[in-house]
Amino acid sequence: MESYEFLIKFSEYVNSEYVKFYKSKYDFAIACNVDEKTIRRVLKAEQNISFKILINICSALNTKPSIVFGIVENL
Repeated sequence: MESYEFLIKFSEYVNSEYVKFYKSKYDFAIACNVDEKTIRRVLKAEQNISFKILINICSALNTKPSIVFGIVENL
């Protein structure tokens, strides 16, 4: 899987999951400890994801990176 393909699939997964826990992108960004602009770009697959952002997003979604990688790989 190429990096851009991963970003697209990751954004699809995060878009489908964050709405289960948070009322807005702003609330999700706060839970991820990142700027709202960064979250918007991640959700549009316009932002390369650092390991730190990946860990913060997984934590905010109450999941592990290994689970997210497995799900994204199968999308």
